[in-house]
Amino acid sequence: MCGISGAIINGRKGKELEEIIERMNLAHSRRGPDDRGFLLNENLNLVFGHTRLSFQDLSSAGHQPMKCSSRSKNYENWITFNGEIYNFLELRAELQKKGYQFRTKTDTEVILCAYDVWGVESFSKLRGMFAFGLWDDKHKKLYLVKDRYGIKPLYYFSDVEKIVFASTVKALKSSGIIEVSKNKTAPIGFLLFGSIPMPQTSVKNIFGVPAGHYLERDLNGNDKIVKYYDPLDYFCENKSENNQNNALLESNKVRDLLSESVRLHMISDAPLGVFLSGGVDSSALSIMASKIRKESLTTLSITFDEEAYSEKKYQEIISKQIKSEHHEYNVRKEDFENSLGNVWEAMDEPTIDGVNTYFVAEAAKKAGLKAVLSGLGAD
Repeated sequence: MCGISGAIINGRKGKELEEIIERMNLAHSRRGPDDRGFLLNENLNLVFGHTRLSFQDLSSAGHQPMKCSSRSKNYENWITFNGEIYNFLELRAELQKKGYQFRTKTDTEVILCAYDVWGVESFSKLRGMFAFGLWDDKHKKLYLVKDRYGIKPLYYFSDVEKIVFASTVKALKSSGIIEVSKNKTAPIGFLLFGSIPMPQTSVKNIFGVPAGHYLERDLNGNDKIVKYYDPLDYFCENKSENNQNNALLESNKVRDLLSESVRLHMISDAPLGVFLSGGVDSSALSIMASKIRKESLTTLSITFDEEAYSEKKYQEIISKQIKSEHHEYNVRKEDFENSLGNVWEAMDEPTIDGVNTYFVAEAAKKAGLKAVLSGLGAD
């Protein structure tokens, strides 16, 4: 969970841009405790910022924002990236066959090299959860790219004079160069759906990049949103084929795809665990992960004193079956009341899922984990 930020602001020069990005980086301190940095191109009024929570290549070689020379060496592309690319090893091998030599072990560098080869077509080759800002120095264009299912947050403010982007609405507000006023329609969306539906946010004129889309902007201030993936398109393309298969084959296919997804999600140089609520989704993930991981798996569970709400007995069944290193965290009424201030501080945009996410994330932090698999939303 890194924090990314950046801006192109006409008329703003070095020191001013540095101060703007520093305020945004500071607003992302929770998201990136391991490292912080920025890149500045004063001639283009362009600045990128980043706060890092390291997963791949934990060394300083993974410092961001990152830049990479093109194969022709005539220009450098930049990136500030949040997320994980699960097929980066396969893409890396393919790029090495094309002559690329990598200086890091990060998926970040793979994105840059993939863009150098395939351009915007590279976005659809990425399997993972991601949000990134990418500067194409050859064509002088900025790309803000969101993963296929909208897992990682990416927000922006845009007018003729500037575009400012960040992982959080809070960071955009902290930039100090955006007029902040409430979006009066946001509470309606929240009450209807439990969160503010994209592309709206709680702040007027700050928008989210939709899932499976990217924003393209040139130096003349022209923006356009482009869809590169739609799960409905994929479903329609495969519907006729799926109708020919019986239920058993479909069940096997789902199991195989889920197993492959778990395997890809477990590629990490940082400690990794699984949130085990005791429900069907997290139980299935825990069992699959335990079969894939050679060493003992770490599982995390939240319990309650109130038996009617606690799923402890189901959690224990699975943790004993897979012989995991199991951690339980009991949340009591006073814990909830004492943590409310921190919950609101940690929650960027309002969501009904924010409170429980805070407590399970705290549990992961106490267990020394940076990466955790979750069945959130599967039901």
